[in-house]
Amino acid sequence: KVIRHSSLSYKPAIQHDQRYLGDLNIPESAKLICLKSPKGTGKTESFRGMVEGASAVGQRTLLITHRVQLGQAICDRVYLPYVTELRTSGEGDALGYGVCVDSLHPNSQARFNAEEWDEALVIIDEAEQVIWHLLSGSTEVKNVRLEVIDQLRALFNGVLNSDRGRIVLSDADLSNQSIRFILQLLDAETKAKPFVVVNDYQPQEPWQVYHYKQHRPEQWCNALMHHLEAGGKPFICTQSQKTNSRWSTTTLETLIRERFPDLKLLRIDSQSVADPKHPAYNCTA
Repeated sequence: KVIRHSSLSYKPAIQHDQRYLGDLNIPESAKLICLKSPKGTGKTESFRGMVEGASAVGQRTLLITHRVQLGQAICDRVYLPYVTELRTSGEGDALGYGVCVDSLHPNSQARFNAEEWDEALVIIDEAEQVIWHLLSGSTEVKNVRLEVIDQLRALFNGVLNSDRGRIVLSDADLSNQSIRFILQLLDAETKAKPFVVVNDYQPQEPWQVYHYKQHRPEQWCNALMHHLEAGGKPFICTQSQKTNSRWSTTTLETLIRERFPDLKLLRIDSQSVADPKHPAYNCTA
């Protein structure tokens, strides 16, 4: 039997096929909860119930993401402060907080110490991306990778060996890799059986998808120009910002402005969002 690493082969304890998750009714005995459900099916709403239940009994929540703005957005929805808001939060860190995985070490602004979270509810949202970012990211985490992994090892063992502590892994594409990453960081005496929840729902609304050959980006660019000529209002995502890249934000901006000088165009990248004189200043916040 061949098991792909990108698949989820653990047998579900709960299996649904529904538009919204709703109340999951997870038993108290479940310590390592693994949730796989498509985007837009209410995973964050399910977190809110977990966080509220934890807060009601004085249990703190640690919400871990791989992007600051993603963490801030989820914290707003589940009524948790983000780590940067602790000074202005009336409760301080009594409820817990959200934090980027890059900051899970003692020298960060979070001053993170895993030993302080033994009884916590730990939620890792977008778990696949969080773990991938931790192991291969080129942001600040590249300088503290070993420290963060050591803190996660202590965190996972402390939480799972405590009376009330729980870990929730959540991702629309949750795979064996994320679960095994957690299990491999556990000490021999730490017992944790994954409690897997799977929602097999697939959206019924169709999407029109166009695929352009990787070595022929000109086809995509021509289609973009035709779309703009027809009055389209596209949202364009690209990886680079510098002018020496053929398809960077600055290159595309120049190209479109030359072709369509009357169009309203907003370039959002690390340069524009940091420039107080640019219309995109602070827009991602």
